[in-house]
Amino acid sequence: MSFKLENMRQWLVAAVMLLTPNLVLAFNAPADVPTWCGKPYMSTNQALDPGGQFQFPTPSKDPLLYLTVQPRYTIFLESDEAGSFIVDASISYTFGEPLQNVNYQSPNHPGVSLDFKISNDENRVLLVSNSIPVNSTGNLFSFPLSAFTPRLAPYPITIRGTLNQQTFTSTTTLYILPSRTYGSAVKIDNLHGGLYVQNPHNNYEGWYAVFPVGYYADGGYVTPPNTSFTNLDTYAAQGFNTINIVPDGGLPDQSYPVSSLQTYWDHLDALNLFNLYDMRFAFQNSTRISTQVALWKDRPTLLSWYTADEPDGYVSTLFR
Repeated sequence: MSFKLENMRQWLVAAVMLLTPNLVLAFNAPADVPTWCGKPYMSTNQALDPGGQFQFPTPSKDPLLYLTVQPRYTIFLESDEAGSFIVDASISYTFGEPLQNVNYQSPNHPGVSLDFKISNDENRVLLVSNSIPVNSTGNLFSFPLSAFTPRLAPYPITIRGTLNQQTFTSTTTLYILPSRTYGSAVKIDNLHGGLYVQNPHNNYEGWYAVFPVGYYADGGYVTPPNTSFTNLDTYAAQGFNTINIVPDGGLPDQSYPVSSLQTYWDHLDALNLFNLYDMRFAFQNSTRISTQVALWKDRPTLLSWYTADEPDGYVSTLFR
């Protein structure tokens, strides 16, 4: 079975590469011309149209209602007090559905509101029922987390709005995860932006904001066999709260010496200094990604996974 699946995967990859050559060719530049983001940068090369430009849709002549829903945060934990959704009902000339039988003349037109319901698609449980003004954004509505069983898989969510017997729908996914007692949990605020963390620093109670301030560090320098914490302590004392340790591309697996990084990361945990774990040499290889994630996913100061590094510049392919 695995042999057949692998053959099928290879066939699909080959088919995609044949049908969509822009995925594997460096834009329009000749193969012998060095480029960055598809553009020649040497003074000895002539400029050319790199291709790959965005194709913008033709705007609608009439206003469209663009109804969207998304969780306030990228994740919720079962220990959180409540969840919340962000509901937008903006007027657009690019996205959305045409407004029918609505005399909508300006963004400030009063008296036009949209009734809506938000439901869990798995069991049809109603989570929110309310209304919002048309062309309003950032509307927040809470819902009880007790309506969900914590799990790793997302829940499918649908919003259905009605306006003058016209129906508008949109979908999203919602993560309700089990509470943490180890490692770290990090969520993104989908309304205002920003990161919030839960880890041993706050005894896994509530969340605290982290505004990342830090630098790259050469992995070959900061994780040698004879690890020293002098520079790291000085770095933290200057107020930096994050670090990106660039892996050693010269090592056989282009990663880190595991024992050295474990020792170094133990000190990061003691300082509550967050690591943006870097997998820039592994992002095209799912096996290497899985191995590295399994090694480091439970570290208390893991802030994020740094995957590709400027892949548009290198014109990295998505297949390997």
